[in-house]
Amino acid sequence: MVKCTGPNFVLLTESGSYFVEYLLGELVLSPSISEAWIFNDPEIARKFQNRLFNTFKLYTSVNSFIDIEN
Repeated sequence: MVKCTGPNFVLLTESGSYFVEYLLGELVLSPSISEAWIFNDPEIARKFQNRLFNTFKLYTSVNSFIDIEN
């Protein structure tokens, strides 16, 4: 049986990379959605989106992500 864990969100950059981590002033992006930081609250995702823009002038979009557990 396949179980969906609910609505999740990821941040996608204009270049097609996903937000992975922001630690000690260093930004980590990846082309793989499997490495992306998954948010379960769209408001928190938007706050990170704003932080990335304000800090790095990085444009991102908040995209829904369906996480399927096998």
